Amino acid sequence: MSGFSLQASKPVPAIEGGIAMYKNRADYERAVTYGNYDLPMTFPDDSPYRKYQGTALGSKLRMHPMSAILAKNQLKHLVERNATIVAQTRRLNDRLTQLPGLSAPYLRPDVKRVHYNNNLLLLDAAKAGMSRRACIKALRAEGVAASGAFSGSDEAWHLLHNYVVFREPRQGGDCFVLISRRCPVASP
Repeated sequence: MSGFSLQASKPVPAIEGGIAMYKNRADYERAVTYGNYDLPMTFPDDSPYRKYQGTALGSKLRMHPMSAILAKNQLKHLVERNATIVAQTRRLNDRLTQLPGLSAPYLRPDVKRVHYNNNLLLLDAAKAGMSRRACIKALRAEGVAASGAFSGSDEAWHLLHNYVVFREPRQGGDCFVLISRRCPVASP
């Protein structure tokens, strides 16, 4: 299964909400029942989730219809928008990576990169002749919104599956336990 946020800063901005995709029916029905009390009746007769019609499993976490309409219209232009952003970022990075110690992340040939929010570049402090902290400070002094996302600082990005809410069973069921094992490919 996969999920995509539609929050205003994302590639498909639709105010709030999200899109989920599922490989199997059971996962789809469980997720839909968690957020929609009125849809279990639409599931096939053999669904274990039909009995939750009217109450569902959870929090009624549906996106607003206006957000859904915005998302649908935004999706029509996503491929073109992504191509434009990738081309602009490539032009920028082709120039920036000429500086000593600065490089763009390696991508396998079968991977298509999509950029949103921030551009990620890697710094080899020895080749650059400055520490990551000094580089970030200099960039910020010039008005660049730079951070050391993977440097172990307070600004570091956290892997979502490591948050307690996704790992710790809750009283009254496991609705919040989405990932019960580590994700070795995503772990640093």
